[in-house]
Amino acid sequence: MHSPWIAVGMAVAAAPAFGTVINFDELASGTIVTNQYAEATFSSSTGFSNTAIAFSGWGNILCTPGCIEDTYVDFTNPVNNLMFWAIEANFAGHTADFNVYENGVFAGTVALVSAGGGGNHQLVDLSSFSNVTRLEIVNILDDVIQENGIGWDAFSFDVVPAPGTLMLAGVGLIGIRRRR
Repeated sequence: MHSPWIAVGMAVAAAPAFGTVINFDELASGTIVTNQYAEATFSSSTGFSNTAIAFSGWGNILCTPGCIEDTYVDFTNPVNNLMFWAIEANFAGHTADFNVYENGVFAGTVALVSAGGGGNHQLVDLSSFSNVTRLEIVNILDDVIQENGIGWDAFSFDVVPAPGTLMLAGVGLIGIRRRR
């Protein structure tokens, strides 16, 4: 009976790869972060860079000089369920903007609004977007002198597999069954 194997092949074809987390902890503090991760490339405003820095209780976090310059994340493949932490988002009010691109097309901006106060870490949940290919973290308003800027950590997401790869996996399962 072939129908159970066809169902398995179709399930494999529809299943995303789960659970990628980029948290910068395996990098030495002070490392400039660019293309160390296969899933994403990190860049910043012209003339600036992102650096992994040690931060108490978090291991390493991602930060630009002063932790107020733009950060850009370009994903190798589209991702879903994108979430990450804003570390020390201590400025009260509108603190940063997240420009999200789906399949290379601008899809929307989400604002980070903080209650202020020391030690304010906020989960940024962009899981309502799908097939995210680029994230721009811009308009960071956290005062470097008074508030110490904002760092970013624990980028988690699910990579959306390429459709051709999934179909090949399904066909492979059917082929294995037919050989028996």
